[in-house]
Amino acid sequence: MRKEEQHQQKRLDILQGFSELIADHGLENVSIAKLAKHLSIPASLIFYYFKNKEELVDEAVDYVLSVCKEKSIQSIKENENADGEIEFADFLEEMFLNYESADEVSHLRAYYVCYNLALRDSAAREKFYRHQTELKLVFQERLDYFVKYKGIPISDSGEAAEILFCLVSGLGTAVDFMDDEEKKQKISRQNLQLFLTYLGLKPQEFK
Repeated sequence: MRKEEQHQQKRLDILQGFSELIADHGLENVSIAKLAKHLSIPASLIFYYFKNKEELVDEAVDYVLSVCKEKSIQSIKENENADGEIEFADFLEEMFLNYESADEVSHLRAYYVCYNLALRDSAAREKFYRHQTELKLVFQERLDYFVKYKGIPISDSGEAAEILFCLVSGLGTAVDFMDDEEKKQKISRQNLQLFLTYLGLKPQEFK
């Protein structure tokens, strides 16, 4: 591994460790000393890669959002050999029903910590705006695929992607605070049916 690659990998290791800590303790409760102990490295090494905690926090927001985006893209599975309606149903199931709980997934808890920062910090807010815009484009590209290759009638994929994003992101926030799994599934299916109704498609039964 070249020196530049080693440098970048070490930065990523520090950012990952920092995101793990803030997921459990919050930004205000994670010091450079605590991070150094968590990573079993000297604090001076962290300052070698990041000028100060402010720079570390700034880049940690980018890191957490990139992980969340990657996870979202990975969840969109393709099956080009499937019937169009079946593949579309699988896509919607993945979006609405196969959610991850923030209390079980570290990167989602870190996301909420960074989201809270974005409510107070304009730079972080701009990062979230770009992140959401990029995710909407990913959704739109997937919807365009269903229109072009699978014959799913979607008149405005851009608007549909906006609505899909709002429904899915709002749903994720809501179900994270529910303990009743049956209620989670019911509300998730109701949101899925709302999206189908918006598209003018007949309600379907999803497993």
